[in-house]
Amino acid sequence: MIIFTNVLYHADYIKITSSDGEHRRASRCLYAGRTGSPLSKQSGIFAWQFTMTGKVSESYYVRPADMQKERDTVLRLWRHISSDNPPQPEKLDWFYTRNPAGSGTIYLLIYRPDEQPVGIICAGQREFLVEGKTYNGVVIGDFVIAPTHRSLGPGLLFQREYVKQALDRYDFLFGFPNPLSAQLWKFGGNEIGANLKIFVLPLRMDHYLKKHMPNVIAKPIGGMLTSVYNVLLRNRIRDASNGYNKADTDAKFVDSLWQRANKIGCAIGIRNWKYFDWRANNDPTKSYQFVGIADQDNQPAGFLVSKSDVGGKECIVDYLALNDEAFAALLAIFTGDHITKRTPSVSVAAQDHDKKKLAAISNLGFKQREEDPYLIRFRDEASKTLTEKSMVLNILDKDT
Repeated sequence: MIIFTNVLYHADYIKITSSDGEHRRASRCLYAGRTGSPLSKQSGIFAWQFTMTGKVSESYYVRPADMQKERDTVLRLWRHISSDNPPQPEKLDWFYTRNPAGSGTIYLLIYRPDEQPVGIICAGQREFLVEGKTYNGVVIGDFVIAPTHRSLGPGLLFQREYVKQALDRYDFLFGFPNPLSAQLWKFGGNEIGANLKIFVLPLRMDHYLKKHMPNVIAKPIGGMLTSVYNVLLRNRIRDASNGYNKADTDAKFVDSLWQRANKIGCAIGIRNWKYFDWRANNDPTKSYQFVGIADQDNQPAGFLVSKSDVGGKECIVDYLALNDEAFAALLAIFTGDHITKRTPSVSVAAQDHDKKKLAAISNLGFKQREEDPYLIRFRDEASKTLTEKSMVLNILDKDT
């Protein structure tokens, strides 16, 4: 038996192959989700591949769900998702059926002996633009298996069949798996590639000091530190926002910006008003705010979407800017507004490869808080074109 740390699942009938060609068959294999943990502390071998054998592949199969006839089944399986933000019933209609890019696809893991659905993975459509051509992708979401079937074998079979069937229909798929789910995707031969880096900028020192000292002390000291800090921060904001001003945002503003924005050399999800209106304005589970800026000629130069997080913190979830200078101004003007509103902190995300945006974020004083890894798989025909381009992803590209 191969013992993992942080044990989560057990799986029957798994063939295990190491990088040196050694084969083992484990009737009971314990699975853990710690990224980078060796499968055997003694051997220290990391490069194992898992293949379903025997009863696993014979006992389960995967098929698309009928979202109208099997609505109750989808909602029943969703109730097995244990997270801070489990999907609500309204999401099925909004995210998977009213998506302007097209209806998504929901895949079910079926247990053959009684033909009962015991797992679910959802695919929400997302259109990307590459050199003027549209590619149809899907974002992986709401992946769960019923507790009585939650073992490594069914999990691997399910995600492999999901990838195969999804890439038969779409040009590519992408997702932001949590650390435990990421390990399962890796076992299935999927690479977890670049990271979405999350940065935060504290705006009120008292908000953080009171976590470490009594409020009666934290409030006056924090207030004094905040005043000094904000003077310095406003100087940076003035320098970055020079020549740009806040502007009203509406459909015309966003669509004009989308048409003018530089989209050369990248694969970018379509960010026009039709998309933002559906994704943010019509989200039944969250509230979002829009902020826009215009240049000296009063032309649209930047646009962002944000939402309030726990404790009043403001999180930028997506943005579109005419160029790097406009992005820096957009971030600066947004930050200045939230200094005035006495918001505890603001956060923003940027990708590994976007060095200029990372620099603009750093110049304002933001510090990296965490990394959110994502995976991307391409259909063979689309692989050459898409892999040569930088994929533009942000928080709003997630399934929720």
